[in-house]
Amino acid sequence: MASKVFRRVLRVAGLSCAAALALSGCRGGDERPDYDPAAPADPGLVVARVDHSPLAFTMKTRRGERLDPVQTWQEDNCSLVGSGFRTATDTVLLGIQVVPDDCKPGNEPGNARHGHYRSLDDAAAIFGADAAAIFGADAAAIFGADAIHVDRTNTALGPADLFTQAYYECTNSCRHYREPVAIIELTAPADARYHNLMVYSPYGRLTTKQLMGYLKLLGTP
Repeated sequence: MASKVFRRVLRVAGLSCAAALALSGCRGGDERPDYDPAAPADPGLVVARVDHSPLAFTMKTRRGERLDPVQTWQEDNCSLVGSGFRTATDTVLLGIQVVPDDCKPGNEPGNARHGHYRSLDDAAAIFGADAAAIFGADAAAIFGADAIHVDRTNTALGPADLFTQAYYECTNSCRHYREPVAIIELTAPADARYHNLMVYSPYGRLTTKQLMGYLKLLGTP
């Protein structure tokens, strides 16, 4: 059952871009992909395949787009397996990883760590009940402290919950981003120890709505 932090489902479509900036990372159109993956079928799409248990899925791509080689790594004592999706200009639009059932939420995302969530409860454990921690101060003013914007959709791999998280990178100075995240509950996991797939857009290169469109390009292996 989802945490009370995420108990209210909100729609921000009626907000202006300025009002929704903290919620969805609105930016200029020149920073968006030049096509809508949720649009009618593109005859130029081809199917890329990842079959590297426990990470197994297909994705429809266009000429020049590609999936990164599968990698494994340890983070917060979790054994993670993941890949990434790149555009024809080599921009990474998506991070894709399976999260083991025994993985526990680690630290707040930042400095090359984007989190690893099995459910909305895991995200709530990281960010707490303060909506401003994820969406910025404007969210608390508009929606109240317990209101987190969550979208739900179905994918070929299983049902997905989408939200936006805060992400930062700091060296001599800090930059802050809003990253859309999807947690997919796998209906047919390739490994019984991994029941959840996490997909996110690093640095908020996609909006939550656009990420939802890309989820429709995913398929079973």
